[in-house]
Amino acid sequence: MNKSEFLFYHKMLKKYIFILIIFFVFPGFLSAQNNNLFSEHMLETKTAFTINADYSAVSNAITNQLALAYWNGKFINDDIKNNVINRLHDHNLLGASYNANLRFEFYQDSIKKNTKTGFVFGIDKSAVLDAGFNRGMFKLLANGNKQYEGKLVNLKGNGLDYYSYQQIKGGVIRKTMDPDGSITLMGAGLALNLGQNYTDVYFSKAYLYTQQDAEYIDFSADYNFHRTDTAHKNFNSVNGIGASLDIFYKFIDQKGSSFQVEFTNLGFIRWNKNTENLERDTSYHFTGINVQDIFNFDSTVFQKTVDTATNTFTANKKKKGYTSNLPSLVRINYSRLFLQKKLMLTAGIDFLIYSFSKPLFYLRPRYFIRPDISVSAMVGYGGYGHFSYGLEFAGNICKNLFLNIGTNNLNGYLSTKSCLSQGLFVSLRKTFK
Repeated sequence: MNKSEFLFYHKMLKKYIFILIIFFVFPGFLSAQNNNLFSEHMLETKTAFTINADYSAVSNAITNQLALAYWNGKFINDDIKNNVINRLHDHNLLGASYNANLRFEFYQDSIKKNTKTGFVFGIDKSAVLDAGFNRGMFKLLANGNKQYEGKLVNLKGNGLDYYSYQQIKGGVIRKTMDPDGSITLMGAGLALNLGQNYTDVYFSKAYLYTQQDAEYIDFSADYNFHRTDTAHKNFNSVNGIGASLDIFYKFIDQKGSSFQVEFTNLGFIRWNKNTENLERDTSYHFTGINVQDIFNFDSTVFQKTVDTATNTFTANKKKKGYTSNLPSLVRINYSRLFLQKKLMLTAGIDFLIYSFSKPLFYLRPRYFIRPDISVSAMVGYGGYGHFSYGLEFAGNICKNLFLNIGTNNLNGYLSTKSCLSQGLFVSLRKTFK
C-alpha cells in the first residue's frame, strides 16, 4: 500500500457525501423508471422499437443549494452548511442513478385466438449510487472535529455503494384474454450483466474521540471495503459478469381496473480476481507530529505517520473475486378508472432492495385527453427523500410515434434550499402494424 492509495481512502471518507453530484451530468432515475424489460403496452402492436433514458438525484438531507455550490467550486458558507445540519436525521440517505436503454419487441400469433405471445430484447447502460450517513459523519466532514472536543462521535452505519454496468436482456410475455373480458399479462426475462465499476464501503462500527485539549485523537472502526480494478474502468471494461431476472404480472378486469406486480434486476455480479477486498476491525491512536525545528522540517516524519496509518487501516487487503447483489426494484400498484374512463387513479409502492432506500409510496392520477394522449401528476413519500411531486405527458405525437416525458422530482426544481431532488425521464416508442 503506497501513499497515493492511502490518500484515496482518506478522500473517499471525506467526500462521499457529495459524490452523487456527478450524476447531474448524466441521465438516470432512482427507481429505474424506464429500465424495466416489460411494459403494459406490449402486444398492442405487431412490432415496436423503444428508446428510454432517465436520471435522478435525491436526498432527505443534502440540498440542491449545497450540491450545486460544491459542483461549481463555490465557497460553501456556514448558512449553506447549517441549512443542511438543521435537516439532518439520525440516518440520512443519498441516491442517484442513470439509465439508457433500447428495446425491440414483437409478438407471434397463437393457435388460440384468446392468447398472444410476445418477445422483447434490449441493451442497457446503468449506474447507481446508494449511500447512507448519520448526523455525526456530516457534521464532522463539514466542520471538522474541533466541535467534538471531549466527545465521542458515533459513525456506525455509514456506507456507500456505486455500480456501473451494462446488460443484454431478453424475455417473453404472454397475454390471455378471458371470455368475461378480463386480461392477464405475464412475462419473464433474463439478463447478462457486464460489470464495469464497483465500489462499496460500510462501517458496521466506528467511533472517533478527540481529547478535550486536542492532545490526541482515538479512532476505532469495524468496516469492509471493495473496489474493482482501477486500471480498467473505461466504457468497454468488463470487471465482472453476472445474471439477473425480470418478472412481470398484470391483471386487468372487465372494467379496466388493474393490479400489477413487477420485479426488476433480481440478480448479481461476480467481480473478478483483481477486485480489492478489505475487512478490518482496528483502532488508531494519533498524538500528532513532533516537529523539533519548524524551519528545518523533516518530511520523513510525515511519511512515517502516513505509513503507520496506512498499515493500520489497510492491512490484510487482498485481491480476489467478490459477489454483490444488484439493487433490485419491487413494484406493486393498483389502478382504477373513473369518469367514464377519462381518469385513472393509481396507488402503489416501489421498494429498492439491497439498498439504503426506504419504500416509496405514491399516488398518480392520470387524465386521458383522448385514448392515446394523457397527462398525469404524482405525489409520493419515501425512497431516498421525503415528499416528492411529479408531472408527466404521454401521447401519440406523430404517426404511431409515442412520447413519454416527465419528472418525479419536481419539488427540487422549485426549492433549492429545502431538498436535493432532481430527475427527468423520457421515452420514444415507434410502433409498426
